[in-house]
Amino acid sequence: MIGSFSAKPLTHILNWQLGVALVLALIIYHSVIKNEFLYDDIPYIQENYQITSVKYLPSIFFSSYPPDSPHQGLYRPILTLSYLIDYHLWGGAKPFGFHLTNLILYLGCVIFFWLVMLQVVNNPLVAFIATLLFTAHPIHTEGVNWAVGRCALLSTLFVLISFYFYIFWRKSIINDVKAPHTLF
Repeated sequence: MIGSFSAKPLTHILNWQLGVALVLALIIYHSVIKNEFLYDDIPYIQENYQITSVKYLPSIFFSSYPPDSPHQGLYRPILTLSYLIDYHLWGGAKPFGFHLTNLILYLGCVIFFWLVMLQVVNNPLVAFIATLLFTAHPIHTEGVNWAVGRCALLSTLFVLISFYFYIFWRKSIINDVKAPHTLF
């Protein structure tokens, strides 16, 4: 018991809030899996030989993005690695799989945004409202709908995960509590 409230109803409310945010995300972006490749998806995914075989794995980390285009000045090995995984997971450069992966990454962003907000604002209602605004904000449209837009999703997800564990690390120092990062 915390004061006169038990932790169980709070957990139920939090699970419900996260569920609503995820359902909202799916309502907004459910049709993304029907999208085809377009514009930059062609050279960066369909015509990218580096994602077709694991034998190109070393070149992903030592070449430009897309391959053989040093004039673009781009270096994105994690993004290209995610394309390689998708290529082999979905049986080739199939738009459905690449867009589904983007949708899953976006759902991960929503989850970690909600978790970070719970820690930062320390108010479940404010965290919920902020998460709904984050989920419905149109800035995510390009990242979710456009296969090459995955770079925005990956960077957002990595920042949110890092910030989430940073918060736990800081709290563990302040409260001398075992934080989740000590489990690994």
